[in-house]
Amino acid sequence: MAPDERSGCPVSAIEEPSTPDSAWAQAISAFLVRAASWRSQAPWWSGLAIGALAAGVGALARLALLGESTTKLVYLTFFPVVIIAGLAGGLSGGTFATIFCSLLVYVVFDPPTNVTEWLGLAVFVTSSAFIVSVTEMLLRTRSCALTAEATHAILARLSAIVEDSSDAIISKTLDGTVTSWNAAATHLFGLSAEEMIGQPITRIIPPEFVEDESMILARIRVGQAIEQYETCV
Repeated sequence: MAPDERSGCPVSAIEEPSTPDSAWAQAISAFLVRAASWRSQAPWWSGLAIGALAAGVGALARLALLGESTTKLVYLTFFPVVIIAGLAGGLSGGTFATIFCSLLVYVVFDPPTNVTEWLGLAVFVTSSAFIVSVTEMLLRTRSCALTAEATHAILARLSAIVEDSSDAIISKTLDGTVTSWNAAATHLFGLSAEEMIGQPITRIIPPEFVEDESMILARIRVGQAIEQYETCV
């Protein structure tokens, strides 16, 4: 507890403790962001490589945990690596991981010899496909949310710059309707944003320049560029 420099009164700073759950959430979020960034720049064969690597890790984990001879819990270590491959490599990584894991089970660990074993393999493939699809959907949803947050932050900064500018900044539609009006415009024209937003821009244009304004808007509507335009009243 430290004294406030202005009042001399003790002021206590309250810090929110970081809980294990929040730490895990931040770590997972950071991993998803980095994975999405990596996937956007990765070559086309990256999904194939991730799938093969994931299947290899699943096979080694199975050998380490269960040994080579047992046929019990044959898919135990393959489900987690499919999920990780889907997170790291997206749809292609998860799909290739599912294919390679299924081939390892079929050829190496427990070749199906009866209907029950074939059914087990089919359930693994179907479940993995579902997991990969859901993972991809969650990744895309998260990516869209992050993009929206970044866009909102940029727009908020631009809005703050416009609002704090000492120059009058006004935006309008192509038909001349005012859509934004900063504080400097209020100071210059003596009209508040509440009074001007939704009103025609010609409200603040001298009558002798209304025709010029109409001509400028007409040129903008057809895609013509307008250089700096100055008037003298």
